[in-house]
Amino acid sequence: MDGMTGIETVRKMRETDHDTLIVFLTTSMEHTFEAFDVHAYQYILKSPDNATLKASVFRVLDEVIAMRSAAEGTFVFSVDGTEQRLSFSKILYAQSSKNYIQIVDDEDNLYRTRMTFSEVSGTLGTDSRFLQINRGVIINMDYITDFEKDTCTLKETYGLPINLRDRKKLDQIRKNYVFSKLHSRRNTGGLP
Repeated sequence: MDGMTGIETVRKMRETDHDTLIVFLTTSMEHTFEAFDVHAYQYILKSPDNATLKASVFRVLDEVIAMRSAAEGTFVFSVDGTEQRLSFSKILYAQSSKNYIQIVDDEDNLYRTRMTFSEVSGTLGTDSRFLQINRGVIINMDYITDFEKDTCTLKETYGLPINLRDRKKLDQIRKNYVFSKLHSRRNTGGLP
């Protein structure tokens, strides 16, 4: 590697990139602790047995794919018989409206789907970004621009009613979410 060790290369990389998952594949245990000092995701020892090595590499790949998929999440629903897919990060809110659910995305598109609110909140509620602020209303906290006494505003455009009885609890959940997000950014060098 042109005179640099793997550890030196990753240290240099970490100066600008804190998010890339690093997997060391090596024949030596010598640099194990250094690898984890540079936040390596995994440290795999090469095995004389090809099958064992392949199994280790595929296990790591499966973990990474599962981790990335879970981190993003995709909401699948139907609009007039056509399947729609929205990544969780693009959904502003979902709101019950008679026998439909209205979903608004980050590009201000409105989708109407025939689902129960419990189906929608059950799916979106698995992601820490989403908060049910009232009966039949679940929002993506990443888009909150104001959290007033009785209204939550998203993208300075959408004002949604807050359940007044649970307002303090909802506000505390929102504050905890913002705090954990800021803490996470600080620990990754300012990156989301």
